[in-house]
Amino acid sequence: MDGKRPQRALRGGVSLGGTGPYQRIVDVAIGELDPEVPHNTGIALLGDAPRNARGRVECEVDFFMLVLIGGADMLLSDVPDRGSKVALGIFNDASAGRSLDAAEPRTLEVAGDGFLMRRGYALVRSGWDPTLTSGGLGARFATVLRDGKPLEARVRDEFSYGIFPARIPDRASLSDPALRSAPAVLTERQREGDPPRVIREEDWV
Repeated sequence: MDGKRPQRALRGGVSLGGTGPYQRIVDVAIGELDPEVPHNTGIALLGDAPRNARGRVECEVDFFMLVLIGGADMLLSDVPDRGSKVALGIFNDASAGRSLDAAEPRTLEVAGDGFLMRRGYALVRSGWDPTLTSGGLGARFATVLRDGKPLEARVRDEFSYGIFPARIPDRASLSDPALRSAPAVLTERQREGDPPRVIREEDWV
């Protein structure tokens, strides 16, 4: 942790349901990855990222923690949905659970009915999305360079019909025309091993 941000007691340090007082910790976790470690070989382009003096790739992620003062035995990791937080809305029935900023849950009332806190759980949220521009919990990763310039390459998305529903049943879907096709290419294939067939631009743009 960078240790530059203060820790604050939740609800003024009052014990919650007999488990004890909670505190909020909002900070940045600073780490580094060794590209030579076999467990890290699955991280895309890690070997091409800039390294520090120790030969490792640095990274940092924002995180938020609600934890008993003195520590906890149980931890729930709330994986943010592109920076938003969902666990308080799901487990604590907090109406603002999805929109709470990392620094906002200062009272048990704001954090919902306190289901997790009354059972002694620590709640941790950590960022993972480096594309977030403001708000939410973000992450910063090293920029991969090729010939001294940030790497640019084609990104491929695949949609498999018949496995997952093409639309969410309880929500309306809009089919908006593509504003710009180039340099995008749309292909289709019957089976995973089949060669892709390019669909004419005028048939999908």
